Amino acid sequence: MAAQLRERGWITVEASEEETRAKQLFPTEQGKRVLERIEGQVLKRQDEIFAR
Repeated sequence: MAAQLRERGWITVEASEEETRAKQLFPTEQGKRVLERIEGQVLKRQDEIFAR
C-alpha cells in the first residue's frame, strides 16, 4: 500500500534516524489535499448514517 501511495506522489518515505530498520512515511502537499478531501467525505457520510 505504501508503494502505491508513493507512486501517486501522496507520501515520501524516509529512513528513521532512531531505528535503522524502520521507515517513516510523510504526506506530501498533494497527499495532504487528498486526505482533507477524503476526511470531508467520510465525515459527511457519517453524519448521513448517524443522523437521527
